[in-house]
Amino acid sequence: MVLQEESKIKAYVPYIHFHLSKVGLENHLQDILEFVRSKIPNISVKCEELKVKSGEYRSFKISVLANYSSQLLKNTFWPQLLVVKKFVKQNFQKLITQDANT
Repeated sequence: MVLQEESKIKAYVPYIHFHLSKVGLENHLQDILEFVRSKIPNISVKCEELKVKSGEYRSFKISVLANYSSQLLKNTFWPQLLVVKKFVKQNFQKLITQDANT
């Protein structure tokens, strides 16, 4: 049996980006950050509000470490009727940027 020793060497974990859309106009960037943190305490999350063609809802780019990506893609993570999928960069322009690391 081989025991692994504690090491100062750590693996690089990249950020994965998601597009969250169909968010009500009454919700803001800080609301999204607080919601994610309430579901996954101590998570490092970044959020940017995106421009949308329609003024009927808001959209956000959410970035989390890759080891949390499967949780954010689950339908049960988000309130009903919100749409979340992997982010495709060329489809969007940034409107507001806020980094919030815990």
